[in-house]
Amino acid sequence: MLKHCIVLFIATLLLAGCVGKRKHLEMISSLQKQHEAETGALRGELDAANKSIHNLTLELVGQKGANEALLTTQDKLQQRIDDLQAEIDRLKNNVSNQQESFGAELQMKEKELAVCSQRIANISGLLADWSKGMESVAEEIRTALAEEPADLLAIEAKDGNVTVVMFEKLLFKPGSTSKVENGALKPLETIAEVVKSHPELSVRIVGHTDNQPVPRKSLESWDYSLLRAGTVVKVLTEEFDLGPNRVIAAGKSEFEPRTSNETAEGRAQNRRVEVIIQQSEDILVRDIRRVLAP
Repeated sequence: MLKHCIVLFIATLLLAGCVGKRKHLEMISSLQKQHEAETGALRGELDAANKSIHNLTLELVGQKGANEALLTTQDKLQQRIDDLQAEIDRLKNNVSNQQESFGAELQMKEKELAVCSQRIANISGLLADWSKGMESVAEEIRTALAEEPADLLAIEAKDGNVTVVMFEKLLFKPGSTSKVENGALKPLETIAEVVKSHPELSVRIVGHTDNQPVPRKSLESWDYSLLRAGTVVKVLTEEFDLGPNRVIAAGKSEFEPRTSNETAEGRAQNRRVEVIIQQSEDILVRDIRRVLAP
């Protein structure tokens, strides 16, 4: 635009000789105004440009500060990330070590559990064999005494034992404690023979009474029940050769009734001697210890 103004000025000089002085002055004045206007516009543009440059400079400075702040924040965040990653790696390493330790301990416990489970299975097998053995003994006695009347004798298998219940009227006359009736000899002989054929068996003879006073006033019911049990022991050991070390006698008086003492029939059931056949606990303990041995 400045170049355009100069051209106009030169043109004015060339035309000076052709126009009048007044005309010439008017033209000069117009050109000056145009020049001033254009110069003012240029100055405005320049000021605007300078202002823009200033603003851009401030903005650049601000952005630079922001960028530096961002870079600082980024560095801090990166450091935090690095620290967290290091912590994660440390925890992973600890977990891995713990897993290895737990794994080894678990394997050891599993081995111990397997050993214990096997021992339990072996003991269960021993007890099952024990129970089967006693069932076999019970069956032997039942077969041998199958013809004995039920009101004289009962055979029961429970708690790992075989119990032959012999009621008073089979064994003794009322009031007697020293002599077994002839009808009881066959059952007692059968019991002796079965026990002798099984060395692991022993016998416990237990006398019982009802709740009535015993016929012999000189005796208490405890003595009365024990004397009857002792007489049965003598028959088994002296007449049928059952080893005395395999037999024991006991008296329970009236304190383990089989049924109610309210009736005569009930009291007759309670006056009895029980022959309890059992396996030697020493043998069972020996077998269990063998199973539990390392």
